[in-house]
Amino acid sequence: MAEVGSQPLPSLLAEMAAGFGRGMTVAVVTPSADPAWIEGIVDLIRRGLTPSAVVLDSRSFGAGHDSAALMVNWPNSALRAI
Repeated sequence: MAEVGSQPLPSLLAEMAAGFGRGMTVAVVTPSADPAWIEGIVDLIRRGLTPSAVVLDSRSFGAGHDSAALMVNWPNSALRAI
């Protein structure tokens, strides 16, 4: 597993996806407001995996960006915010 902050989340998801078998559940926990990682989640779905994402409020960590805005604009109907 990569050290904290040493690899962008989208590339980490792509790298790790190769080791997961169809039907497995993958949990992603992140405060990232960068929508690029969502494409990695979509790729996991295409590979037959069941991803779940917990998007933490990045402002509670002192970040200047709002990860909650990411939840409003899911780019794929296979993803849903709860």
